[in-house]
Amino acid sequence: MVLASEALNRNANASKKATERARAAGETRPAALYAAGAKAYLMDIWKTREISRVMLGDDGPPGYANVYREAGVKFMHGARGLTFGNPPLPNLTACAVTALVHAGALQIVEADGRGTATKIADYFTGLILRLANSEE
Repeated sequence: MVLASEALNRNANASKKATERARAAGETRPAALYAAGAKAYLMDIWKTREISRVMLGDDGPPGYANVYREAGVKFMHGARGLTFGNPPLPNLTACAVTALVHAGALQIVEADGRGTATKIADYFTGLILRLANSEE
């Protein structure tokens, strides 16, 4: 369980640092900031793919489901404030982009190399940006 918690913290820190770097570089668009963090998260998932594969599956240690759920809530919190279109309920955009990142994570743990992992991360973050840009 300690390894899983450490991996989750590492993933979250990678996302946070990438978002901070993008902001420091002058990025202000919420979707672009989110995508920067999401890409870093996905690439860190690839770096920790052995443990991430277990964490994303149903084979986690006892009690891990609660830890993973809490991490998911924190990750979704990072997407709050993103709104694409006119969602009928608050935070639906956050649910949608979080689901895209989760789908990307499921694919990235199976990537056979960093190049493929980067293409997967770019694909899923690109989908997020396309959703955001369709509203401009």
